[in-house]
Amino acid sequence: MAVNKPLAPGTLDLSIIIVTWNSKNYIGPCLESVYAHPINASFEVLLVDNDSHDDTVAFVRRQFPQVRLIANHANRGFAAANNQAICLSKGNNILLLNPDTVVYPEAVNRMLEFQRKTPDAAVVGPRLLNGSGKVMESYSLFPGPRLLFRGLCTAFSASFDKLEARPFTKPEVVDWVGGACMLIRRDVLSKVGLLDESFFIYWEEADLCWRIKERGWKTYYFPQSDVIHYQGGSIAEAAPEKLFLHGLLLEEWAASADTFLRKHYSAWIADLFTYLLVTQMLLALGFWGAVYALLPPKRSRALPVLRAYRQALANAVRRRGVPTQQVPSRK
Repeated sequence: MAVNKPLAPGTLDLSIIIVTWNSKNYIGPCLESVYAHPINASFEVLLVDNDSHDDTVAFVRRQFPQVRLIANHANRGFAAANNQAICLSKGNNILLLNPDTVVYPEAVNRMLEFQRKTPDAAVVGPRLLNGSGKVMESYSLFPGPRLLFRGLCTAFSASFDKLEARPFTKPEVVDWVGGACMLIRRDVLSKVGLLDESFFIYWEEADLCWRIKERGWKTYYFPQSDVIHYQGGSIAEAAPEKLFLHGLLLEEWAASADTFLRKHYSAWIADLFTYLLVTQMLLALGFWGAVYALLPPKRSRALPVLRAYRQALANAVRRRGVPTQQVPSRK
């Protein structure tokens, strides 16, 4: 459940919090982008490493001694590691940032300025760009029919690297923004609680935005700030043995989605989601099976998709989305 530990008032304007897990190939450019351009606020950077087995910790200590580094001896998960840093932080605003991101100049300043001018803005999320500079879908709906339809489309495209379907040009109130980069008011966290640690990875930001909305605050998508997100890049390298497709760990995503639904909806809705998810995977298997059989030039693309969905389907039927342990700390 959500951690309701009270937070002392901040003494700085901003705390930037990054959680890593075998992220050496990404954390350098991420931190360089944070420090490369002035932030018009007093700030600190806290980095929590979830027991990396590469050179992440030594690299950060060597190249970025100004970072406040917390090295865990176990992979506590994304939500717990972020809560760990939030409780140690001093900022009146908390910026959760993925290690596989690069922050554009002025992005943080613009988000802070918008939040200062918008009293009901509890959470602000920037426009996310993929590695090619195209606008990704940086926000989403709470679970419902429209989201399930998008999931079906995703299964057929075999990519979660979706371009933004409705390109906003001004700030908009949305259900929730992606946890790759989200700015949160400290006083709001003190009232609604921290991230729910029952989400090991995925959906914890949606749960937080849900609780924030229940208390009358709003989540804003802010396209005037840009952040590059190499979605799933660090996880793909850190855990090659995992069931990884569409930029996500499929098993863990499904488990956390089930947790979210059972927390906020009736049990029958969560059960319905499970059946629809299985149906979606069966349709995807049929579609990509046809691609493999009928389009030989596409077989190299279809084969890993077929393998991943076959394993995901078997796991869904066998375990109904029980979370596994020791998975990477972020998508």
